[in-house]
Amino acid sequence: MKLRQQIIKQLMLEYQKNPTSVLFAKILKRTDKLLLHIVHNLLSTKPHLQEIDIEELYHEAINGLGKAALTIKEKDQDRYVPARIVAYVKAEIRSAYPYHPKEIPLKNKDIKNLNCSSKTEMLGDLIDLEKLLLKLTYEEQDLLSKRFFLCLSYKKLGLLFHVTPGAMWQRVQLILTKLKEGFK
Repeated sequence: MKLRQQIIKQLMLEYQKNPTSVLFAKILKRTDKLLLHIVHNLLSTKPHLQEIDIEELYHEAINGLGKAALTIKEKDQDRYVPARIVAYVKAEIRSAYPYHPKEIPLKNKDIKNLNCSSKTEMLGDLIDLEKLLLKLTYEEQDLLSKRFFLCLSYKKLGLLFHVTPGAMWQRVQLILTKLKEGFK
């Protein structure tokens, strides 16, 4: 593994000096499985990417690999090369296919029974809530959506996010606290 990382780093440093398609093909050949792993990981954790063809995502992963190759430095430790590739690939895919939360219609039978001032006040609170929700990160929005709209248990969420149910409960509580603080 260490030798492989060292070879990839050397290829990337050489690519910076002489950016040829042959050299990039060598880098791609050595990182192909890593790129596919990143794409499949994003597909399983980012539902909005599931609508996109895997070849398009892989193409963006290649673009991210190219950007990562141009940022490697001689002094960088070999073990950080895969982490840099992962970071640039994910950033490239996220910038090409950003998450845009869909509007969730309010379904409350009691709204029609409220008086006009209560409806106006409630509408103002909903607008404030929407602004606060948009300030959350994609991961936070995704977690709240899965917990409260898909009604997934903390155990199932823990399996999805590879953490314990207790850690998942803490994450949800932190996000809810963040939202409550925004209302103050």
